Amino acid sequence: MQTQNATAPQPKISDLFSRGEWLLFWVIALTGLALRWIALDARPVHHDESLHMMYGRYFFDFPDIQYYKYDPMLHGPFLYNALRVVYSTLGSSTEAARSLTALLGSLFIFLPLLFRQYFSRNGVLFLTAAVALSPTLTYWSRFIREDIPVLAALAILLCGCTVASKQYRWMLGLIAFSLQVCIKENVFVTLAILVGYLVYELLVYRIAHGDKDSLLTRCWNNLRQHPWHALVGLALAAGIYCYLFSAGFRYWQGTIDFFTRSVSYWAEQHGIERIKGPFNFHIYVLSWYELPFVIATLAAMVRFYRTGALPLKIVGWLSLAAASLATVAFWNKPVDGVFPWSIFKLKDALDIFGLIVITPHAVLITTDHLLKKERALGFWGYLFLASLFTYSYLGEKVPWLAVYLFVPGLIYVTLLFDQHFGRDPIAGWQTYPIARVLSFCGVILGALAILFSFSEGLNGSTIFMLALAAPMVAAPLLARIPSLMGTVNLKWLFLLVFCLYSLRANILTNFVYAGHAREYLSQVHTTPEFHDLVHSLRAEVTNMNRGYKPLIYATGESVWPITWYLVDIPEYKFIANAEERKSFKYQFVEYTQDQGAIPDGFRAVSVNLRGWWVPDFTKMTLRNFLNYSLNHTPWSETGFTKVTFLVRKEEPSQLPLQ
Repeated sequence: MQTQNATAPQPKISDLFSRGEWLLFWVIALTGLALRWIALDARPVHHDESLHMMYGRYFFDFPDIQYYKYDPMLHGPFLYNALRVVYSTLGSSTEAARSLTALLGSLFIFLPLLFRQYFSRNGVLFLTAAVALSPTLTYWSRFIREDIPVLAALAILLCGCTVASKQYRWMLGLIAFSLQVCIKENVFVTLAILVGYLVYELLVYRIAHGDKDSLLTRCWNNLRQHPWHALVGLALAAGIYCYLFSAGFRYWQGTIDFFTRSVSYWAEQHGIERIKGPFNFHIYVLSWYELPFVIATLAAMVRFYRTGALPLKIVGWLSLAAASLATVAFWNKPVDGVFPWSIFKLKDALDIFGLIVITPHAVLITTDHLLKKERALGFWGYLFLASLFTYSYLGEKVPWLAVYLFVPGLIYVTLLFDQHFGRDPIAGWQTYPIARVLSFCGVILGALAILFSFSEGLNGSTIFMLALAAPMVAAPLLARIPSLMGTVNLKWLFLLVFCLYSLRANILTNFVYAGHAREYLSQVHTTPEFHDLVHSLRAEVTNMNRGYKPLIYATGESVWPITWYLVDIPEYKFIANAEERKSFKYQFVEYTQDQGAIPDGFRAVSVNLRGWWVPDFTKMTLRNFLNYSLNHTPWSETGFTKVTFLVRKEEPSQLPLQ
């Protein structure tokens, strides 16, 4: 089977697809590129983005004075060094800064072609569509932060372990590891997960198969066979690390700071839960933005219970039963801070279910694949489920961490379904009766209607769903009339439905609701209202609309992102005393209800600076859950951080104040 044979020759790209499939591939790929590049500067600049962009600009403007000194909160120096190159090439605009991650995110679309020897042509096509149209990967490709570069470093590591010539594998692996160290501290998580797999696979292969040909053994043998290449790779990795952390050999203390500050800082953040969230946080995020992937993952788990080894399935069933009982026992009871759930930072009964199911299945599914010598499935299944557990357990719950389990999960389900359709295909999938498809859809719709009725009663929408489901379930009866029913190729049907759903979700996430408080993907957003206001200020200064350049002042929360919005505007200040501020026309100050704090001669307007939506999980019903997945409609109130915008009363303002 192609998906399991790591030594299979790399097929020529020209032989991979038929002419029609190539046309479809390029339609998907070009759509993915358009989603990453169109209106790249339209979404309001996030607080984190403004820090990254501005620190890169400081380094660009004054490389010998304002070079980046390592700060764990701002992560490694790679991004700031890379932005210097971007600014010197494209200029220092929001669009130029975001082009760095957009470029890397665009390259990901074509990675399935590079690893084509490990997939069937259907697998390459589906994986390309999943990457190109993914709302999550598109969003972070249009967002200047470290996670897309981390994925790029991991892609280099993957190339080194698979498609690269054997003598260069350690070299590329060490370079990739050094790059991730220079990008972000979750390199420790990556290293722990990878080492855990290597050790576990070694034990399984030796105990179950009496086989010493494990990945760890292969790594050691490759090192022994190509020591000089590995030594060159180590030297290059050390050079990359020293150059970036020392700001181009300007600040040697930076090479030490990473070791003395990173671990202690992030261990403390994990302990205090700087940004709290439920254990199932990443499951919710992926369900709301990558619903087809979550459905495919559930189908993969069902397949484990069909084809897995009996002892493993028994343990799996016991864990599901234990999870269900524990969830019922703690339903509507306090969990946060209660031992033993406090060990894993659980927040509610659903978290208990997630913990008890995820933890054993990460081991069970990996073990099942390794017992069958399905090394590729074992590795990616482990990487996915171990990442799911680890990032669910870590103290900081932020949406961008979901990409670190989404990407290996995407590869895993692609490999799994490649194997499934190769060994155990759906009978007649190329000419599958449309009536059966409708019947299946009717069963799903009817089941949802029944579940809705349990939680919300038999209301009008539930009755409508049942009425719609009934004829769909009865569709096979209509199949006896040939003129009314036909057949369909399931592969093309699945791909069409998947592409249309993902494209719609992508457009909602990255264009329709970009920067709106209702979006959960980056938790907190700079509001379009603030974005438009500051752009109007910048236009007034640069165009001298009133015949002079007004002075602008900002303090507190508004400094970021306003400092980036007004870069190169000397009339903008964030340090000024009370006397100096009397000559400023526009001022952003901390929001206050105390109207007496408004200086004489100014009028005040409250402006929404940042917006967010924090789900009230106690009110989350199945309908609310699915409504957010499909329409991004929150079921609880959104919130805002406000600032007071002061305008001198000398003349009416034409700015868009609301």
